[in-house]
Amino acid sequence: MMKNFFLFTNGHDLVYAIRNILHSKAKKAKEYSDKNIATMIRIGYAKEDFEKTNLYKSINDWNNNRFNLWAV
Repeated sequence: MMKNFFLFTNGHDLVYAIRNILHSKAKKAKEYSDKNIATMIRIGYAKEDFEKTNLYKSINDWNNNRFNLWAV
């Protein structure tokens, strides 16, 4: 089991893992597409939590004053 969830940097793999777990548990879960799962993660995951991850740090370092990538 992963001890540090902030090291989980590949969102697509996370979505596929969740989909596979859901689909193996219940037939009704097959209604959830990768897009639905990704949307639920985005809604439930605060930007403040994302800012604590290595992925955010890497993207922010890459951005490094090029333009305001995080402007929403």
